[in-house]
Amino acid sequence: MNVIVCVKQIPDPASPGALDSGTKTLKRDGKLILDESDTYGVEMALQLVTAAGGGEVLLRASGIGWRDHLGVVRLADLSVTLRAGEIVGIAGVSGNGQSELLDALAGLLSPQSGKLEVGAAKFTASHWLRPDQARELRIAHVPE
Repeated sequence: MNVIVCVKQIPDPASPGALDSGTKTLKRDGKLILDESDTYGVEMALQLVTAAGGGEVLLRASGIGWRDHLGVVRLADLSVTLRAGEIVGIAGVSGNGQSELLDALAGLLSPQSGKLEVGAAKFTASHWLRPDQARELRIAHVPE
């Protein structure tokens, strides 16, 4: 199973596990999981999370902290767990660390604190995931 992490957009409606916003349906592997024509906004998002289920943990990050070159805190003690089959959205006001989080999870940014587990591979702030290791672990980064 794959995990789709989505920032500021929804997955392609043609892909398995995609949301069709016109008819408000959710499909996984081509099978209809949810069809709620009267569900809106937050309710739909909550149902998406519930429909995704709780599969095997594929990635777990904990205590992630990072300050930029000016000393501004961009990530503060952030933790996230991604499970097989989930569709995960990361949203926030511009400048609140969404891009930095995804960069850290893809090995493009090394945080000053925290731990990361991807399957059996374990990383700490002093020995963080490198981009080549991320590719070997089948982690892809698609810029916004």
